[in-house]
Amino acid sequence: MTDLAIRKLPLLTAGQKRYWDEQTPGFGLTVGTRAKTFIVMYGTERRLKSIGRYPEIGLSDARKEAKRLLAHKPAQNRSERLTELVTAFLEDCEERLRPSSVARYADVLKRAPDISLEKVTKSLAATPHEVKAYKALFNWAMKEDLYDRNPFQHMRTVYGIRDRVLSDEELKKLWAYEHKPFSDIVKLLILTGQRKGQIARFDTEWIKGDTIHFPASVMKQGKVHTIPYGEVTEPYLQEFSFNSWSKAKERLDKQTGVTDWVLHDLRRTFATVHARLGTPIHIVEALLAHYSGQISGVTAIYVRHDFLKEQRAAVQEYESFIRSLM
Repeated sequence: MTDLAIRKLPLLTAGQKRYWDEQTPGFGLTVGTRAKTFIVMYGTERRLKSIGRYPEIGLSDARKEAKRLLAHKPAQNRSERLTELVTAFLEDCEERLRPSSVARYADVLKRAPDISLEKVTKSLAATPHEVKAYKALFNWAMKEDLYDRNPFQHMRTVYGIRDRVLSDEELKKLWAYEHKPFSDIVKLLILTGQRKGQIARFDTEWIKGDTIHFPASVMKQGKVHTIPYGEVTEPYLQEFSFNSWSKAKERLDKQTGVTDWVLHDLRRTFATVHARLGTPIHIVEALLAHYSGQISGVTAIYVRHDFLKEQRAAVQEYESFIRSLM
């Protein structure tokens, strides 16, 4: 494993692949869709630990750290307080997860009480998000030999099924709101029905003619997604640099008076409006990259038509509705 070899390794379009160093057995590199991360596998239980992302950490420093871990037993000075464990976990998350994922864990775990780990009980997790965060925390602690059990292991994370659809009047209020760049993001979510993560990471290089080609790396299904767009959408197609989601959403709610909704509800509203306009369900699903099985079985295997012509007609009809509404 050399610096030149690592630089030449391309990022993947989906999944991840591991490469192992011949010079230092147990030391390697994980290449994913967004990053190249140094790893080490050590101990009798073959624990896998992330050392850091390349090039933030160089090959030489990563190899030294791997050798240190391979030569010594895992630290036995385990955390005794829940807050100490949370701090260590979030620091590790920052090295290997998306900022949005770290933020979701931090939102829950930074409210953790300063109690002994022995006093941790299932009562700490009352919501699905809390169950998920605490379960991840203690799974990581067990993997790192920092704790010997997961109190939340068998708790189910059952999320309620949302059915919130915004009314035409609520859409008008959201559209009238101006506080860039967040207001432009909201407008794009209304116009395209795409997920927040896709729009937040929008790159103008994805625009090809009158279509947008979302790469597999930003798609939930891990597949390239292509949709057409129209004149109403075009002015809002831009690259965003934005992180303050919670504060921006609170400000939007306060100024518009639209409450009890989340950004993902705009996706459901998009689909509902299309249904009102008479857009066939398989065209709506093609626009959303969300397939419920309307075309399934043998038909799904052989029907490879992308319905772009039909999508363009649906987008034109939808943009006309939005224009008249606003």
